[in-house]
Amino acid sequence: MKWTRKLFYYLVILLISACTAQKPASKPDSAPGQSPSDRVESKNRYTLVLTRGKVEILTYGGIKTFTKAGKTIYFYDEDRVSTGKATKALITMNESGDIVEMYSRTSLKVKKPVKTEDRVLLEKGKARFQTQKRTSPLRQFRIETANALIGVKGTEFIVDFSKNSTNLLTLEGKVGLASSGQPEVEVEVSANQVSRVQAAKLPAKPTKIPKDKIRQILNSDQPDSFGGVKFGAPVSAKTKSISKNIKVKPGSLYNQIFWEQLDSVYNYNLHWTLNKKAPIQKWQLIKGVFPGYQHENLKAGNKYYYTISYKDNSGKRTYLNLESGVPLPMPPTSPVLSAESGDRQVLLSWKAVAKADLYEVHWCSLTDDCKNKKIIKTKETRYLHQNLVNAVTYRYQVSAINAGGAGKLSKPVEGHPQMSPPAAPRVKIQPGNKSVGLTWEKVATASAYDIYWTTNRNELDSAQKKASTSDNFIILEGLENGETYYFRVKARNEGGASDFSNTLEATPRIWLKLMRSLKEMLQSE
Repeated sequence: MKWTRKLFYYLVILLISACTAQKPASKPDSAPGQSPSDRVESKNRYTLVLTRGKVEILTYGGIKTFTKAGKTIYFYDEDRVSTGKATKALITMNESGDIVEMYSRTSLKVKKPVKTEDRVLLEKGKARFQTQKRTSPLRQFRIETANALIGVKGTEFIVDFSKNSTNLLTLEGKVGLASSGQPEVEVEVSANQVSRVQAAKLPAKPTKIPKDKIRQILNSDQPDSFGGVKFGAPVSAKTKSISKNIKVKPGSLYNQIFWEQLDSVYNYNLHWTLNKKAPIQKWQLIKGVFPGYQHENLKAGNKYYYTISYKDNSGKRTYLNLESGVPLPMPPTSPVLSAESGDRQVLLSWKAVAKADLYEVHWCSLTDDCKNKKIIKTKETRYLHQNLVNAVTYRYQVSAINAGGAGKLSKPVEGHPQMSPPAAPRVKIQPGNKSVGLTWEKVATASAYDIYWTTNRNELDSAQKKASTSDNFIILEGLENGETYYFRVKARNEGGASDFSNTLEATPRIWLKLMRSLKEMLQSE
């Protein structure tokens, strides 16, 4: 009985599992006319958006036609894409981000990429290409027609292939154009220039065309959009010569090595040594370099020797010329700057920076928000900046320089030039009747004088200003006869006030007036 009950439970569980089992996940949609198995084998998918007109895509599974504007269509390597009359379609190469705008009556294939190239075969018609800059200097975007090869690494251009002629207009950057029969003879077509390859001829010499012709080519949807454009004559086979020279550009603790990349050569070796006389087999070897390679972590002042080698089509290893470079030192560190302001001047000073040969003082005025920055060079560790405007704020930074370049700028400091306070005057005093007269020699740069007094000698430091004058004398009246007064004077200007003058005391008396009157009477007799 127990065994029968267990068997019943097992049957129920199996029945429930069968009823609730999920359906297998559906396979992703295939490309138009392509079977799922075909799609799995394809490694690169591209996106096409139909702007207007009609597009046909020929795949291994057949032809699929699309006419709905705005529809997003996917296709794969080796699929043929063809446009009808009055058609515009936009292709995005999803991995690289390159864009191909197809005009009417155009047919092309995106060929399966190889290690060093992304390739498009333009079978007929006209297309506008916007290619992204390649992260690898060895990788190119190449367009092929029946009679021409076009190579770029990131630019914008238009290609038209009709009547056995490949026409090229470069809109931005530079594009290389060669005949498929002689790919080693290539012309470089710059922005606003045109060239073409007719039949089996070599490419035409690039020529600049006017803006109206550029607009004609851009806007025309007809097969003869290059009609009326004047092309140059075909170049000779010796137009482009490959330089066998390398160049070395020293930097801070590195050397950068340049050479001209050869067609169909994508693998170079760098050989270097400190001993020029050593056999090449004993030189240091760095494999897989490319033009512009930066040889780093070197010692400044040492001379490094370089050559580049590569294998040609026959497998023979070829060496370029021998060149040398001496790495530069690292730029100096940043100075620590201080500023001391004075009358129409600012004194800048800093400590000497190790391995610095020169200093640059960068300064500007805050009156114009430092829009006009200026530079002063000096070998000293201080600089007196003169002939400034008082009451204006100036900002300063200093960088140290050597053969390796300029170091970082110091932290900014500000200077506020202003007139220095005048010197303290030397004062003389003469008491009178209820008055006291004070005199002094004029002080240079002083614009006024302030007089302080008190009747308590112990309160001199707290005495308040009682009078001011721009002259070098003053008579103070209304004083009390018989009272002793203590006086001090300060000179001042826009830069501030001087120290106190010498302290003087005086006691106004009435008899001083009587004695002066008697003396005047005796002198008159």
